Amino acid sequence: YKARLSYTWHNATAWIDGSYTGARNFDYEGQFKAPAYWMSNLGAEYKLGNMGQYIHGAGFVQNLVFSFTVANLTNQTYISTMGENGNPGGNDRNAAYIDQSFLIGAPRQYFGSVRAEF
Repeated sequence: YKARLSYTWHNATAWIDGSYTGARNFDYEGQFKAPAYWMSNLGAEYKLGNMGQYIHGAGFVQNLVFSFTVANLTNQTYISTMGENGNPGGNDRNAAYIDQSFLIGAPRQYFGSVRAEF
């Protein structure tokens, strides 16, 4: 499930979004599962508009946009990827422990950017 709540006022926009990923089977028989998790992000951006109004001769830049995002807002620990080494067959109850292939998801991260639209 995914949802986003955003608000725009003049040239500024702020948002918060969330997504839910359910438990996923690790083996073919469904005996071993990666747990479910919630993820949330927060962000804001501001558009300066046509740069010709600020700088003479820069009217070819339609928008200069500054944005800032906080990914994984709650610093959730989760399994982002599994099975890149292949999944266990399932005949042996210990098969899931022989060829483990889990990648832990990224911790809280901060991103800022500047974008020019022509």
